[in-house]
Amino acid sequence: MTMTTWTITGCSTGLGRSLAEAVLAAGHNAVVTARDVAKVQDLAAAFPDTALAAPLDVTDKEQVARVAAQAQDHFGSVDVLVNNAGYRAAVEEGDDKEVEDLFATNFFGTVSMIKAVVPGMRSRRSGTIFNVSSIAGRLAAPGSGYCAASKNDKTHGRQPGDPRRAATALLELVGKSELPARFLLGSDAVKIVGNELDSQRREIDAWKELSVSSDFQSGERGRDEQAKGNENAEA
Repeated sequence: MTMTTWTITGCSTGLGRSLAEAVLAAGHNAVVTARDVAKVQDLAAAFPDTALAAPLDVTDKEQVARVAAQAQDHFGSVDVLVNNAGYRAAVEEGDDKEVEDLFATNFFGTVSMIKAVVPGMRSRRSGTIFNVSSIAGRLAAPGSGYCAASKNDKTHGRQPGDPRRAATALLELVGKSELPARFLLGSDAVKIVGNELDSQRREIDAWKELSVSSDFQSGERGRDEQAKGNENAEA
């Protein structure tokens, strides 16, 4: 794979951390970010030529712009953006401020990061963006109602997926000529989404007759339009 430059949000722990390590170990450049930059300074120390550690709160547009500029100045481009930062809250537990903060990070923070790097990607006519989302982006679950709306989540730590293997999978994806619009990470995601799609298909089939009964029947549309035309002519 050709050397690429990655900008990864939320690198202090979990998938973000594992992905940053995998990207750097594979010989790529990486801007590794965290709210507390001290938590990613060890990556910059271990890979002084290819890692740039930067503080980043994705809700701070000035910091977002600064990180994008630093990536451009230091490495010349951003080839891959990984929007990984995010968290969740239950509907009944989240007060207004918590909900605003959640959307500021999970949705608007992601939008800000995309807007910061897309102009460069467009000018080069190349680039990849990974928006790391929760399964709640496909179907809502108890404890993640707001998360389902903002489509991002931090898992509870008991998931079967291995962040290091997930990082390897994402690295492999970047080398593909075609990318899926939505890539499921982990057997649990494949099972849950697969079951949900099966359930949706059964529901569609069960109500299909009533659903299609709302269509115009053969010849009705023309008669309806003709009747409206006659009414207008009489008026």
